[in-house]
Amino acid sequence: MFFPPSKPAKTTVKSPMVPGFPGLQFNMSIDHMQLLGTLAMMTLSRQPGFKKQMEETMDFLRQIQQAAEAIAVQMEVVQTEFKKIKADEQIIEAVPRQTNQYGNPFLQHLFRLMG
Repeated sequence: MFFPPSKPAKTTVKSPMVPGFPGLQFNMSIDHMQLLGTLAMMTLSRQPGFKKQMEETMDFLRQIQQAAEAIAVQMEVVQTEFKKIKADEQIIEAVPRQTNQYGNPFLQHLFRLMG
């Protein structure tokens, strides 16, 4: 899991793989991560009140999931309304504008408001 630092790079700027631990480089596979996760859960499960904390965390995650699903439904509704409005805009733009038969600008504005 821990390997000695590799040969220094040819450039003068060094960036450690793990910030805060210069010279320490991790080469971990998914098996290492699963093992570390298992060890961490075994260690944490011995603490008093761990079960209650995990249940609270799971309840919180369920609430987040429900909120995300509600947002997804709302976004779908917004998308369908947007498509309807775009279709209506295209229909309105396709209809030729009627020639104005009233010479008075006040009447033109009034009829535009009424229409």
